[in-house]
Amino acid sequence: MLAIPNAISFVLLMIAVYFARQKNIRAHKTMVFFTMMSSCVLVYLFADMRLRGGSLIDKDRLASFSLEFKVFLASHIIAATITFLLSLVVCALGLREPGKKWHKKFAYILITIWAYSAISGLVVNSMVGSPDEAVSPLTRQKY
Repeated sequence: MLAIPNAISFVLLMIAVYFARQKNIRAHKTMVFFTMMSSCVLVYLFADMRLRGGSLIDKDRLASFSLEFKVFLASHIIAATITFLLSLVVCALGLREPGKKWHKKFAYILITIWAYSAISGLVVNSMVGSPDEAVSPLTRQKY
C-alpha cells in the first residue's frame, strides 16, 4: 500500500525537476505541490499504520534478514527522515525566494536524497511486503 504514493511522488519529483531545468517555474511549482501532497499521503498512511501497532516487518521476520538488508533498511529510514525535513525547508525557500541560490543548493541535495529514499522504499516494500500480512489503512481490513 505504501509503494503507490511512494512511486507517485518519485515520478512527480522527476517531472518537477524537468520543469525547473526548463525554467518553467509555474509548472515546476505545480508539480512540487502535487509531489508534496503525495508525500503527505505516504506519511499519513505510514503514521496511521504505525499508530495502530502495525508494521511492514515483524520482529521475528526482521531477525531472519541479512545484515546487508538491515543496513539498507536503516539507510532508507534515515534518508526518508531527512527528506521529510529538508523538503519543508526547500519548499519554504522556494516560495519565499524563488530562483535564489539557497533554494537551488538545497534542492540539489534534496533531489538526490529524495530519489534514493523513494527508490529504496520501493525496494524495501517489494522485499518485505506481503499481501497476506498487510492491512489496509483505509478499510482496516486485511487484503
